[in-house]
Amino acid sequence: MNVLRIDFATTMLTNGQVLVVGGFNPDNKELSSAELYDSLTGMWENIENMNNKRTHFTASLLSDGKVLVAGGTVIVAETFQYSYLKSTELFDPSTGMWRHTDDMNIVR
Repeated sequence: MNVLRIDFATTMLTNGQVLVVGGFNPDNKELSSAELYDSLTGMWENIENMNNKRTHFTASLLSDGKVLVAGGTVIVAETFQYSYLKSTELFDPSTGMWRHTDDMNIVR
């Protein structure tokens, strides 16, 4: 990987590449960064960041080939407590772009 991270999410795309997103860096800072791994070449490629930093979340491949990222947590700096998210984002591999989607009804 190009970015050291833990507590991130991965999803295998329909083209065989693996999307790796979010998590914490070694300094315990949440990440919005995203990258693709190509198993045929063994290469990593940095791609556009998610709109929001998040850890402990899901990244689900949808039937149209897009990836839905949902929920997760961030740390509130003042209290060092987790804040749970209800936000979602959609990644479109054909454009390499992220876009906001409607929030979930409750945090997860």
